[in-house]
Amino acid sequence: MFSSPFSTLTKNQEIRLTRVLLFLVVLCIAVLQYLDQFLINDTCSGGIIAFELAGDLETAGSYLNSWGEKGKIAVSLGLGIDFLFPIAYSLLMAILIHKLNTLLWFKRSFFIVGNVLIWAIFLAGIFDYIENIGLINLVLGNMDQFLSLIHI
Repeated sequence: MFSSPFSTLTKNQEIRLTRVLLFLVVLCIAVLQYLDQFLINDTCSGGIIAFELAGDLETAGSYLNSWGEKGKIAVSLGLGIDFLFPIAYSLLMAILIHKLNTLLWFKRSFFIVGNVLIWAIFLAGIFDYIENIGLINLVLGNMDQFLSLIHI
């Protein structure tokens, strides 16, 4: 049976962990938003999100070429911070699901669905890391590597 990784936490530990994770998520979002301003221009009006959703190597390359030195530094820093972000957001979402699952479904058959969702959130974080590796390869100029194509 799937059990929650948070099931052994006390209520105080749960509350403290939730607060720390919420702070980290908000901090990551704020820093990523700040860095994104250096990536928005006539060629790439959507910043890092447009880069992540480019769709093909030619478009991704045109975004990279339009950013200049400051933009490339900003995207590099952003991708570095984006390595902390999946840990923070997946743990935050997982603990919130755990709390909701415990509140609504404890000792009911539907409880297992919440526990499966908790583990699925971690799987989503792993896929986010795979995408980040592909994006880093693009920033480093590895346009012909398999990992560069993963996010497209």
